[in-house]
Amino acid sequence: MVPFRPKHGWDVVKGFARALAEDLVRRSPDAFTATLSKAARRGRIFVDYLRNGEGATAVVPYSARARTGLTVALPIAWDAVRQVHPGDFTVRTVPDVLARRRRDPWGDLRASKQRLPEDLDELLGRAG
Repeated sequence: MVPFRPKHGWDVVKGFARALAEDLVRRSPDAFTATLSKAARRGRIFVDYLRNGEGATAVVPYSARARTGLTVALPIAWDAVRQVHPGDFTVRTVPDVLARRRRDPWGDLRASKQRLPEDLDELLGRAG
């Protein structure tokens, strides 16, 4: 989840999200994947840029996933991304994880004033 003030349309935001996801995968292919196939996700964090489309749905944070091990969709701080494994958060482990947290990593999400850059098309390698 990356908070931006609304300005650009769905296609622009999705293009940015895809470029970001592909860059994460390029930098750390053992840690991240942007491939939708479940086989490609095994043991890696799925960076899902596809949810950035009008009418797209997403898994609600703090909800159990319908899969073996009952992993939980748990928000984490950016600086923790490289320190966790998708299987670290299950319905059994999450209560302890939450009890140890000092703050909600998404607590200030709505206060964000970030904007996508004005020259986004140029940054994404598209003619503006």
